Amino acid sequence: MIMVMSMAKKSNALINMEDKTNAMVNVEKNSKCDINITINQLDELSYDNIRKNYEDVVALENEFSDRLEFGQDVLTKKLLPKQLQSDFEIAPRYSGNKVEFETKAITSDAYNKFPLRINYTMQFKDADEAKSFRENGLNKLIEEAEKTRKPVEITNITSMKEFIGEYEDPVGYANKHGCEGIKLYVCPSPLPPAQKYSIDIFNSDLSFNIETNLRLKNREKDNIILTNEESDDEPYNVMISLSDISKSDDGLNGRFNITVSLREKYKNRCEYCKEIIKYQFLIEDSDNHIQISNVDLNINIFTFNSCGSINHNNKDYKRINRLLSLIDKVIFISKVKNIDISFDIDYFFENEELINLLYNESIGKNYKGKKRMTFNSQLPLCKESEEFLSKKNNFNVTSELYYLDLFGTRIELKTNIITFNDCSIINVIKDDKKYDVKLEASNIKFNIKKNK
Repeated sequence: MIMVMSMAKKSNALINMEDKTNAMVNVEKNSKCDINITINQLDELSYDNIRKNYEDVVALENEFSDRLEFGQDVLTKKLLPKQLQSDFEIAPRYSGNKVEFETKAITSDAYNKFPLRINYTMQFKDADEAKSFRENGLNKLIEEAEKTRKPVEITNITSMKEFIGEYEDPVGYANKHGCEGIKLYVCPSPLPPAQKYSIDIFNSDLSFNIETNLRLKNREKDNIILTNEESDDEPYNVMISLSDISKSDDGLNGRFNITVSLREKYKNRCEYCKEIIKYQFLIEDSDNHIQISNVDLNINIFTFNSCGSINHNNKDYKRINRLLSLIDKVIFISKVKNIDISFDIDYFFENEELINLLYNESIGKNYKGKKRMTFNSQLPLCKESEEFLSKKNNFNVTSELYYLDLFGTRIELKTNIITFNDCSIINVIKDDKKYDVKLEASNIKFNIKKNK
């Protein structure tokens, strides 16, 4: 027989231990004492029993869970007011290396019926400081939080109590441990979610259009900023700002600014660089039109006209159209020839004639070029080659162009006939098998051989 006794205070319990086999415990005279006696039973979670039965982990887990569930039920009924018990319970949670109890909602509208509330006491150095804070101190903290979009600490707090509705939370942290070390903050109100906007910038000759997800960055009344910072999958950075806003009989007045730029990982993509070039031209144009619409709401938000400061002339338009046309040809070549071409406007202009020739070859058209170009060719080691290379004056050559070295790769060409007019030899390199010849020519004629 095993006998376990726990005593909360001294007693006169008479225990006859002379007969070990028939030990008796006399508790009749101790009915008013706090004595618990368990006979022939071990506590499942006692140290000795866990040590003895450590292999039966499931039984220990069940015993522990049962006790927590029982404790949860008792604490909820004993500590929570009846008005809260249909919406809340006091539930255990494992925090660090110990179990703690917390008040937990069990219905979806619990906190709507009983909002969380904190009462706190503040201490100031003098009556004037206290009066100033009472009049406008909290509003100033709210304004700072909204402006900076960061939490702002409420200082000078000496005590606080946590409530659920009108009832004190019996297991709230401040109520259990006091407020020392606890900091209270005013947090900025959440901003509305991002919405899809369409941005159109255009004049009579060019247009730029994108759709982007914009969200308010702040809540300042006279300085509104919209950005797409949260839209990581978009190629452009977009920011729209309205500052110095005021009302008049004509509506809202203020300063408007829109900024669009390419994100770093898209800066080598020709199609996006082309759009940015159009945007930069149009945003500076004195005859531009800017329209910004909310796609989700299907309404126009802003309309502005003649916002740019530059009056572009015909020469400017010829330059921009030539540039955009050249980029379009590069984009087409990259798709047809299946090669990756990084954006490099200086390289494109330097090799403009070769790009034009390759573009026409790609669409199956003949090409005539009037600018001087250089080509590489190979000649066999023979007498005819020696006679050809000895020429001093300019000459014409008809041959076939097998490939072009362009965009860092060798691109094979369709069967063709090419004529170099006004041709001259720039350089010759001889090896054991051939001559590598570099030629320069103007007035090039490139013809695709048609299949019969």
